[in-house]
Amino acid sequence: AAAIRPGDLLLVLDNFEHIVAAAPFVADVLAVCPQLTVLVTSRAALRVGGEREFPGTPLAWPAPALGRAVDRTTNSPAVRLFVGRARSVDPKFALTDENAPAIAAICARLDGLPLAIELAAARVRLFPPAALLTRLGRRLPLLTDGRRDRPERHQTMRDAIAWSCDLLADEAARIFRGLSVFVGGFTLGDAEATVGAAESASFALHVEALIDGSLLRRIDDGGDAGPRLAMLETVREFGREQLAARGEADAALDAHAAHFLALAETFARELAGPDQRWWLARLDAERPNLRAAYIRFRDRGRAEEALRLVAALGGLRLRRGQMPEGWPERDAALAMPADPGLTAMRARALVVGSLAAEQLTERAAAHALGEQALAAYRMLDDAAGVASARRALGGITINRGDFDDAERLLDAARAALEAAGAAAGVGQALDDRGGAACARGGCAGAGALFEAGLACQREAGDAHVIGVSLDKAACLALIRGEHIRAATDAEALALHLELGSGWDLGWVLAGFAGLAAAAGETERAARLFGAAAERFAAERVPLRPSLAAVFDRLLEPAWFAMGSARFAAAQEAGRALSLEDALADVEIVRRRMAEIPRRASRAASRYGLTPRETDVLRLLAVGKTNREIAKALFITHRTAEAHVAHLLTKLGAANRTEAAAIAGREGLA
Repeated sequence: AAAIRPGDLLLVLDNFEHIVAAAPFVADVLAVCPQLTVLVTSRAALRVGGEREFPGTPLAWPAPALGRAVDRTTNSPAVRLFVGRARSVDPKFALTDENAPAIAAICARLDGLPLAIELAAARVRLFPPAALLTRLGRRLPLLTDGRRDRPERHQTMRDAIAWSCDLLADEAARIFRGLSVFVGGFTLGDAEATVGAAESASFALHVEALIDGSLLRRIDDGGDAGPRLAMLETVREFGREQLAARGEADAALDAHAAHFLALAETFARELAGPDQRWWLARLDAERPNLRAAYIRFRDRGRAEEALRLVAALGGLRLRRGQMPEGWPERDAALAMPADPGLTAMRARALVVGSLAAEQLTERAAAHALGEQALAAYRMLDDAAGVASARRALGGITINRGDFDDAERLLDAARAALEAAGAAAGVGQALDDRGGAACARGGCAGAGALFEAGLACQREAGDAHVIGVSLDKAACLALIRGEHIRAATDAEALALHLELGSGWDLGWVLAGFAGLAAAAGETERAARLFGAAAERFAAERVPLRPSLAAVFDRLLEPAWFAMGSARFAAAQEAGRALSLEDALADVEIVRRRMAEIPRRASRAASRYGLTPRETDVLRLLAVGKTNREIAKALFITHRTAEAHVAHLLTKLGAANRTEAAAIAGREGLA
């Protein structure tokens, strides 16, 4: 200190974590040498006055995107490191469009950790990137044989992680092993409930030590649930190895599964309440943990817990599309040996399964599961359960084209649900009846049913289901050519944005794609439909064939105007749109639609059209015959014919097709 005190110097202390107890020495030197700056590299903070931390984060790797694979990976630090290390062992190695996706996936699987990437890249002498990726299911056995001139702790990835773990106190090391059972992260509350500590007051201190030692990292603030923490996957794999080696795995996995079953059942109770947004966000974050809990129950043959979890998470599937435990695993749960004591639980899971299969357009499976649920509830003499199974079956039967049977099931369900005072169930039954009426071609009747269903949903107060009911009403307005009405209802969009449902936002974007096509905004229509398709794909729920046909018909004008190649290119561009950009397109369409009444009023005045003639023209423009126009406007067929004749004269149109074209151009339809 005396020797360096006069100088304006930088002192570098590298790899300090194993002597971090000497931190007071650094503080003492700084106190004596006011012009000295100390740069310390360490896996643990020194915790002395004046210290400023600069966390060393993993190298960034490329996210999936449109465009050439090389273009989107070249600027990635992780990929550049991989390619550079690969070339040091194989000078002919090159980044190409063919191997770039595999290299990007390798970097992601290795969490962007430089040492792990270097050790993996050294293997390209034996394995091309695609083959190397398949061998990284377990990372640590492959990440060995580092350079001989490096310290021993950098020879293998396992040694590098073990170096940090060996610096932990025994209780912190035990907590580290226990936390390795979490998948995709956890809150401090989750950790304490499943792992705990010998003294609960010290638990947070031990977790903080793991963060200081770079064995845990904070991934977001977590909102009301508190900060969300996670292990890098390579570190988590090491923790699981240590957990198994010490015989602690079974107890830790059982505690994890029990905790997330309890969380799922709390979610099921709270779902329709005032904190719906918070619960949906929490359950979205916990999907990987919920799936892991399900797999634990399934693989241990614990049918009761598996069925409870499936039943509890039914609401998440209906609101988010993809259920955490997935389609094959749910089948495995329902196929577990029957137990008379589990009949009620199995019946609830069967209803969830039938609705899940219907979302995935697995119609035969959906119907079979629904029938099994109905039979189980009848055996239990459970009237509420019978009503829920009938309602599910009714919705499924609509898509099979058996409208009479669907309406019979839905009417019976509605009567039972009304008697039980279940407003939400009544609303869903009415919505499905509206769907049946629409599928039959009775759009006028469907509108009244949708409105009645929406009133019930408002009474029940479930924000998500209110949004879905509004979506159905807007879709009906779109089909009927009531474009302004479809465009001006902003409530559904606001609800879906608040609740953060990509699947439901896909519905809104698809609807505005149809509106854009009707307004002549062809490029925007294709782009918005691409954005909608991306949201559906993200939730792994296909658009039902009947609805796909509706949107095909609505977008047909844009497809013809642009040609198939341009339309497809614009749709692909839409898939890459951020939600913010997609909503900017929605707002443009909404403003254009808001201008239509003013344009229509000016055009009607210019052509000398009466209000009744304007109504007739709107119906004519969407292809209605004279008889259909008469029926819709409650006038005689002869009066409708007279109105059409007058219209053609006033517009100077040779036929109905010309009149429809003028109506579209002038904003009269």
